[in-house]
Amino acid sequence: MAEILLLIDREENRRLLDEWLSDGHEVVGSIPDDIRSPDLCIMDQCSLQRHEAALASRKDAVEPVFLPFLLVVSRQQLGEISTEVWSRVDAVVQEGVDELITAPVKKTELHGRIESLLRTRELSLDLRDRNDELRTLNHINAAIRSVNGALVTAVTREGIEREVCEQLAEAPPYRFAWIGERAVTGGAIEPRTAAGVEEGYLDAPVRLDGTEPTGAALADGEARFVRPDRADGEWGGAALEREYRAVAAIPLTYGETVYGVLGVYSDREGAFSDGERAVLEELGGTIGHAIDAARSKRALFADTVTELRFGFDGTPAPLVALSNDGHDVSFEGTVADNDGDLLEFYGIEGFDEAVRDRLADDPAIGGLRVVGDDDGATLVELRVADSLLAEFADQGATVESLEISGGECRVVVTLSRSVAVRTVVEGILAGHPDGELRAQRQVERSGTTRRAFRAALETNLTERQREVLRAAYLSGFFGWPRESTGEEVAESLGITPSTLHQHLRVAERKLLDAFFDHETNA
Repeated sequence: MAEILLLIDREENRRLLDEWLSDGHEVVGSIPDDIRSPDLCIMDQCSLQRHEAALASRKDAVEPVFLPFLLVVSRQQLGEISTEVWSRVDAVVQEGVDELITAPVKKTELHGRIESLLRTRELSLDLRDRNDELRTLNHINAAIRSVNGALVTAVTREGIEREVCEQLAEAPPYRFAWIGERAVTGGAIEPRTAAGVEEGYLDAPVRLDGTEPTGAALADGEARFVRPDRADGEWGGAALEREYRAVAAIPLTYGETVYGVLGVYSDREGAFSDGERAVLEELGGTIGHAIDAARSKRALFADTVTELRFGFDGTPAPLVALSNDGHDVSFEGTVADNDGDLLEFYGIEGFDEAVRDRLADDPAIGGLRVVGDDDGATLVELRVADSLLAEFADQGATVESLEISGGECRVVVTLSRSVAVRTVVEGILAGHPDGELRAQRQVERSGTTRRAFRAALETNLTERQREVLRAAYLSGFFGWPRESTGEEVAESLGITPSTLHQHLRVAERKLLDAFFDHETNA
């Protein structure tokens, strides 16, 4: 049923037209206050003159969709002021696509004109939807090309998943994308990475019981395409609150292995046409293949890395300045908070209130927390603006050690074979002219039991579990007496205490599983 806006001044004419049209259409008598537009507007000359600006703005707002206007004029008006009428029509109508009808109006002629104009409008709507679908498919194909590129360059699983979610979330019809995997304990999905408008949607556990479509897709290995307004369960309301009007859930498979599930959320009710579904399902297989290849290449090259040794005279400035006054600094580790920002842990010798105030007042330090004492040095958690460690990570380098003493910072990093040494060196030194590359060599990683144990454990732990476990460890959460409470660690990471303990329990279980399995096989 089409909505027809009827703007006729003469009451008798308006009543008659309303009566003719009401059987098959919804007739309204005033221009809506919101931006919603009707399917057709029928007006006379006086209404055209009075509402000219508003009508023109509605037509412009719905471009490229066709919004037809039908002008009713008397034969006398048409003969006397035809030039004025057509000038006003041209002012409102683009490319002469609207029509005139003369009064007295014949009912059959009116219905014929209306049906013709509405058919043209439907064609324009179909064309718009086809163009939207084409743009969507282009974005999905771009994501597929990105994943295929990841296969060649052997990026990490985390990098593949992050790239896919970011690519999809940037596609105009899509609002949010995330990837999760089956949790070790309980019938739930643990999120691994996400991009777009999440707004706390993943705070509630996503169960494998078939309510939320990603849980059903992961449970049975089949894709799901669902509209939340037609779904049962609380998740539908939560989705609609965030303007998710259509959901796609795609299992990530390779061979017989299911690596996880991809959830894609659109703000269009008509999203996920047959073409989109086919491409998204293909994407699920491509991601699964990429993850499998990345895991295989990681295992193949795990024993050989390139070691680079850098020296910096003034970076990082606040800590180098401390070392000039006799406070040696050693790097202890990093974790990422809930926003992806690095929390850096350093051991600082001779730490006191003066050093604390000096660091807290430095504009390069965004936050400071004293964790405790460790072998004569005070362990301090810092948020560092323009972090050197983050720059190395962005270049694909792993910081193995960082020591600062006597006004000099010495950094040792390692690179996998897939990372170009020249790109890393040029990228770091371009932003730090005080630095230099002092040594480069190939290093054979030890094949000791400890290395094998760590490799097996890191394969099972998600990135977030590693971050939370490492943050708790570095903060002295596992010490006795505890140097940091669960609440303090959670606050540093920007998560709730319950979320922290959930991650810790899962990580601890995986740690014990890896330990006892390893001990049995040793």
